[in-house]
Amino acid sequence: MTMRVDTVVIGAGQAGLNVSRALQMVDVDHVVLERGRIGETWATQRWESFRLNTPNWANGLLGWDYDGPDPDGFMSATELRGRMIAFVERFELPIRENAAVTRVGRRRGEFEVATSDGDVRRCRNVVVCSGAQNVPRTPPIADQIRGVAHVHAAEYRRPDQLADGGVLVVGGAQTGAQLAEELAAAGRDTYLSTSDVGSVPRRYRGRDIGRWMLDIGVVHTPVESLDDPSKKYATQPLMTGVDGGHTLTLHGLARRGVALLGRLRDADGNRLRFDDDLADHAARSLASITEFCSNVDRFVAGTGIEAPPPEIDDALRIAPEIDDMCRGLELDLVERGIGTVIWATGFRGDFAYLDVGLVTDDHGVPVHHGGASDVEGLWFCGFPWLRIQSSGLIYGSGVDARAIVDEIRSTNAVRSWPAQSSV
Repeated sequence: MTMRVDTVVIGAGQAGLNVSRALQMVDVDHVVLERGRIGETWATQRWESFRLNTPNWANGLLGWDYDGPDPDGFMSATELRGRMIAFVERFELPIRENAAVTRVGRRRGEFEVATSDGDVRRCRNVVVCSGAQNVPRTPPIADQIRGVAHVHAAEYRRPDQLADGGVLVVGGAQTGAQLAEELAAAGRDTYLSTSDVGSVPRRYRGRDIGRWMLDIGVVHTPVESLDDPSKKYATQPLMTGVDGGHTLTLHGLARRGVALLGRLRDADGNRLRFDDDLADHAARSLASITEFCSNVDRFVAGTGIEAPPPEIDDALRIAPEIDDMCRGLELDLVERGIGTVIWATGFRGDFAYLDVGLVTDDHGVPVHHGGASDVEGLWFCGFPWLRIQSSGLIYGSGVDARAIVDEIRSTNAVRSWPAQSSV
């Protein structure tokens, strides 16, 4: 069946729901197409103990701030998805679940959006909110490692799901560090192949890092301020909301019993070799915290706001064990009794369904300018650094959604369009 609607939104995660609400607020006829369920990625690609890194107060959706009992807590993926569903019901948003978009094409000045249920929708605007990181990515080196189970972080749920024995986590960003911490706490012999990733304090001078970033204005830093556009894809610093939230560093992981290694360089069967860069990674982890705290101190001094004096964070203590770990550049999986490798190596976007002649950058992400593509009427929302530093977060996607919908309205006003009909 072919239908007409002004705007099609692809994806019912936080970005798609925020865009839908923004469109609804200005009476733009639209529909949201979701390949699975509302908040599908949160439902299927997170482990059981997962907690958001942002406090609950920062996770409101457009027009509905967090109103729960624990604003300074950290909700689970299940809780977040529950709020998304309640948001849809509260505002009666036009969501179509289990309608995967199979193709977006252009014909006679309109978009044609085909879905897995056989429907085609013609529209003048498409807003892609399916994310730039939704397909698990595993590096080619995985094919060189044999004799152990391989699990991507998107498939991991809990420690007892894994094969017996130790666990090697490859990927030292937020996900890898959090999984290593959980596995070590569960009594598993845990190894972490680290990356050049900084850390931030969970709390400093009486406030959560999220509050400081909002007060200082970091979350609203415009993408135009980046001296190097590739910084849009820089790895996010280590942090966690687990157990009420705490600072996460490589030194802290070492003290918790995680065996740290440098970046995985190559492998031959069960023998793995690592770069000699662990000491640099550990130093970076602490140095980035010092830098952030110095920025807060300058802000406090410059504004005169009230804040407690700096406190001592146990996670910042140096772990002497790292000195010995730095000498471990090879690992025999059999000798160490390692039965599983977890690939915490991130995700990529899937934009193959966009058959409109898009240009992508070196990271495979469609080229855009603040969410507006070079194809008239095609927009993006929910990408990291789309417009501001927090674009990839729930908070920032709401800010971007309003701005994008304002631009959609202004372009609609000068473009002719046939009579609309509801979907």
